[in-house]
Amino acid sequence: MIWSKVACAFVLIAIVIQAAGCSRRDTAVKRGTEHDPWVIRTDFSNANEWTRICELIAAPQTDMGMKFYAYVRFVGDEKFRGKEARDVVVALPDEYRAHFCFVVDGQCITNPEHSILVVGFYPSDGKSFTRKPRDTPAGDVATFRALPSQIQSIETIYRSQTWILKNLPSPLAATVSIEAFRDDAA
Repeated sequence: MIWSKVACAFVLIAIVIQAAGCSRRDTAVKRGTEHDPWVIRTDFSNANEWTRICELIAAPQTDMGMKFYAYVRFVGDEKFRGKEARDVVVALPDEYRAHFCFVVDGQCITNPEHSILVVGFYPSDGKSFTRKPRDTPAGDVATFRALPSQIQSIETIYRSQTWILKNLPSPLAATVSIEAFRDDAA
């Protein structure tokens, strides 16, 4: 019985590691999907800086011998030119799945640290996860800035939080599922 619990625990750990976008040293393979959050260019004043910022975001981050990648899609569509955070959200396609995106705006382009605007638009009611981005109330749009090297961590946290809120009846459910792997005999 204990071995089946241990095996299940290892499977869960492997799933979490894969979902987090990390792998063992020298075996990392960057993958992308249509569900990846977007890094959206709103400032078109400097193509070289845009390219540099994309490279900084895409660069693997290493911690404890593991490589972590930001699984994002880079979008340089002119329809986002000059848009503010709320306008970017409203302009996203109806099928956009994430409840956050990253914006490379004028401040990001001109700042030597290239601080990226992180735009979150989670439903404030904790229930409206199926709403279209264009239906997002202004009050549900929140922003902060982050360095390109932090995008991987932010992407993983936002993606995990969305999955938890959509799929678990309560945060307690996560605790209960972890408790299931404890051995009462130990």
